[in-house]
Amino acid sequence: MIQEVINNITSAELEAEELLRIANQQAKDIKLRAEYECEQIKKNASAEAKDAVKLRGSNAEVAAKKKTEQIFKDGNKEIAAFVEKCSKNTDAAVKVVVGRLVEKYGNN
Repeated sequence: MIQEVINNITSAELEAEELLRIANQQAKDIKLRAEYECEQIKKNASAEAKDAVKLRGSNAEVAAKKKTEQIFKDGNKEIAAFVEKCSKNTDAAVKVVVGRLVEKYGNN
């Protein structure tokens, strides 16, 4: 009977050791999986961040290009208005200068 109790205790100890070994292995597996998943999440987040930066850069370029085009359009309108004004004023200025030259030097 004592032998039977000893055998039961020994068997229980061996079973407990096996359960502990299995639990340790499962813990290692879980840790490795968690590290792998963490690395994947980090890679995905990095890629998403790079894509977001590219998109914002593209959006900024488009906005800058539109703004630049508008500035050029406004500038061209101002230039055209100035040229037109100068053209109108040139005729009058030429008449004034010619008139003064004629007054001063005559019609020779």
